[in-house]
This record gives sequence, structure tokens and C-alpha cells, in this order.
Amino acid sequence: MNHSEFTFRTAHVNEDFTRLKNLFDAVFGEKEKVGQLATTLFQHYPNTKPKYWFLAEHKTSGELAAAFTLIPWQWRWFGQNLNVAEQGIVATLPKYQGLGLQTRLNKMFDQCVATDGFDLAIIQGIPGFYHKFGYHYSLPIDNHVNLEWRQIPTIKEPRVRFRLATEQDIDFLIEQDEITAAHFESSNFRNRETWQYLLTHSKATEYGSDFWIAESDNTATAYFRRCYTGFGDGMIVSEASENIPYTLAIELLNFLKQENTKHNKPYLRLNLSNQSGLSKIAHQLGAPIGKPYGFQIKIPCLLNWLIKQETLLTERLLSSEQADFTGIFRLDFFPQAVDIQIINGSVKRIHDADEEREPTASACIPTDLAPALLLGRHHWQELRQTRPDIFGHSRQSERLLEIMLPVISSWHHIPY
Repeated sequence: MNHSEFTFRTAHVNEDFTRLKNLFDAVFGEKEKVGQLATTLFQHYPNTKPKYWFLAEHKTSGELAAAFTLIPWQWRWFGQNLNVAEQGIVATLPKYQGLGLQTRLNKMFDQCVATDGFDLAIIQGIPGFYHKFGYHYSLPIDNHVNLEWRQIPTIKEPRVRFRLATEQDIDFLIEQDEITAAHFESSNFRNRETWQYLLTHSKATEYGSDFWIAESDNTATAYFRRCYTGFGDGMIVSEASENIPYTLAIELLNFLKQENTKHNKPYLRLNLSNQSGLSKIAHQLGAPIGKPYGFQIKIPCLLNWLIKQETLLTERLLSSEQADFTGIFRLDFFPQAVDIQIINGSVKRIHDADEEREPTASACIPTDLAPALLLGRHHWQELRQTRPDIFGHSRQSERLLEIMLPVISSWHHIPY
């Protein structure tokens, strides 16, 4: 059996969503509700399109053999919006596995990412498998801050009321996203349509959850998201306001403890960054520091990504002792190389390297390490501990790497 026996295409609106549901239910099992997630995303998720569903169909039997979808996100990155394409719900029927169908579909995905101008491609996939498609671990996701119920101080007379969020709370929830964007250098941007989806259609999927509003004197002061299901045995809180003071956090944790009498979960799991306000309070109460998993990320075009960072790179240089640097800083990604032309600390132009010109400073960055470095997950010296093929050619080159590509703070809530 080879690729000539299959048709590779994108979805048709009126005929494919039921077939997609059946495929995902067959691969993952109906209990996991992946088929329901696919149907809901297909019909209701904002900015989704039929062309964002990639299908491999057996020509003779007409059977849908493999598929996945592009789920559009928007991120806030140092004040600018990024268009991000998640490769999600990847499935191949067992009898068609090992034929390279996903490899072919990934080529279609990459073309769509380029055509539609996405800045990043991401996946939350299984360890290791997606490296061959150009994805490498970059930013943190899925942290577990586990707090035992006994560690939560008891409040005898609660002063805060908690109620379920409705669509009338969307303005407040958007404000909370703005506070999160001020807390982290990279986070989500969710518009009104995304919040409407989360408060309605999302509830029927495997990502179903309740959003709760904390009120004091009939004024909303904070929110959190409690998931219906998820990995592990704990009660999962996957989002919470970033401006929660200690007393309000204790009220919130007491409310969750009381809610647990209905659910009988053995502990509370905060699926939040270790730098989140609620996580820090949980750490004070005795919860251990979480060890997050990671987004696997592909930067579709390293040159375009760096060009988009011109202002940010200039800001970093001008606030450092290299503010008077003038010259060419070359980043060699093997085999691609990029020249950053700088005059008195200001980035003037970023372009493909001119091999006939000698750079003032240069650094070697293997392509597979580029996402972790360019997106600020790790410092170059951290990466060098296990990969000696990342280095600067001089002390000034090393210092420019440190200044222009530092570690950043980031956290991204699931938008579906």
C-alpha cells in the first residue's frame, strides 16, 4: 500500500464532520470525547475553516484513514499579537499506521501555515514523535501544582460569593486576560467570540469546564476555571486571575475545598504556571514546585520571526551596555544564516546572511534549538550544557546572545 492509493485533501463542510467524528472515536474511543471535540471545533470554534482539516482517504474503500486539524490561536507576545497554528487531534486508523500518511498531511499543513501567515506552529503532542516534523520543546505548558486539602486554611465566615460565569461576564473575563498579559511576557489573546465558545460549546467536549466568578459587594473581583476531566486524580483548576491577593486566594481555595464534597477528589491540582499568583500562594501553603511539560513549537520562517522582533531586539540592546554596538551580528542556524545589522544599538535591518561580508559578531544555533532560544524558554548557556554545538564565536557574541535572547515569562491557557 502506498500514497497513490490515497487522496489527500481538506474537508468539505457538509459531508466530512460526521466522518471525522467517527474516525476520532475509532482511534481514541468514544469515552474520551475526542470525536465530540472535533465536531464542536468544526461547527463552532471561532476562525476555524474547512481548509484547516487535513484528511487522508483510501481511494478504493472511501474510508477516512487519517486526519488532523489546524486550531487557530492568538498569542500576546511583548504587546504584539501573534497568529499561532496548533496541530491538533492527530489520528490514524491502526491498519493504516506506518504508511507515512501523517508526513504527507504535515506538508499540506505547513503550506497552509505559510499561505495564511501564521507566526508559529505548535502541538501538545506525545513526547518525541513530532521532532521529525520540525517541532521542538520550547515554552511551558501543563504544570502540576498539587495542593492537599488539609493544607488549605479554613475560613469560618466567607466574605466572598462564588457563582458560575455567564456570557454577561465576558467583558470582565477579557479584562482578566489583559491582567495576565501584563503578568507574562507571552500569553493568550482571546476575543469575545472565543470567550463565548468557552462558556457554551466547549462544555460538551473533553475540555469541558466551569468558569467561576468571585464577587465581593456584588462586584466581580476574580475568576477561575475548573475542568470536568483531565490527567490525574485531582480536582483541576486550569486558569485563575493573576491579581488575586492572599485573603481572596484563601477564600477561593476554601470554596474549592467545599466543592470537593460533591466530587471527592484526593487533592487540588493547579494547572498554572509556577509564577502564577495562585501557584505562589499554594507554594507558601506547602505545595511543591511543579515541573511543567512543554509546547512543541515550529517557527515556520526563522528570518520572518526575527524581522518581527526588530523593535524588541532594539529595546533589549539599548537598555544594556551594548547600546553603542555597531556592526553585523550573524546567527548561523545550519544551513540558514541570518544577519542582524545594528547601528548604535538599534536594529536597522535583518536579512539572509551575506556570506561575502565578515560579521562583527556571530553565533552558531542548531535549528532544533532555535525555538527554545528564540522564544525565551532557555538561555543559550543552559542549552549548551548538553549541546556544545550552540555557542558564540567571541565574548561579545556571547554577550549579544545573552542580551537579545533572554529567558522570558510565559503561560498560555487552552482557548477551547
